[in-house]
Amino acid sequence: MVFPREGRLLVHLTGPSLSKHFHPYDDQFNNFHLGLGVETYLQKGHWLIGANGHFMFNDSNDRTSYWIGLAPGYWLGDLKKMWGSLAVIMGGLKKAEYNQGRFSVFALPYLTLGFNRIGLNFGYIPRIVGVTEPILLVQLKLLFYPFRRL
Repeated sequence: MVFPREGRLLVHLTGPSLSKHFHPYDDQFNNFHLGLGVETYLQKGHWLIGANGHFMFNDSNDRTSYWIGLAPGYWLGDLKKMWGSLAVIMGGLKKAEYNQGRFSVFALPYLTLGFNRIGLNFGYIPRIVGVTEPILLVQLKLLFYPFRRL
């Protein structure tokens, strides 16, 4: 994999995720989440300007949830077929355990590590209002566009 060309559009499909609640009652949460989403990025040098949307069929409380937002990031580069990026999704979220299930504003920092077209997002949800313990989120992603090798 070669560093993407200046101004190239990257489109990723996001899929199921796993979560780990740093809480004494972690076993009471659903830690496998089925979902689908899209991440898009326009690359400008090492900087990424993007948008992210994801729909979960079952969140940690077995309810549907979704988020949508802007996702500025930084391309960490690549080594042969390995690649990585850092980003923050900032936008709106509707999730059962936040803000009594109402739509609310959020920011989720995450690191992506990938090999060829497959990557993993590692996100960290810190202690916030309504969430007493931090949560680690790992999500599968697939580079969908461009179709040819970067």
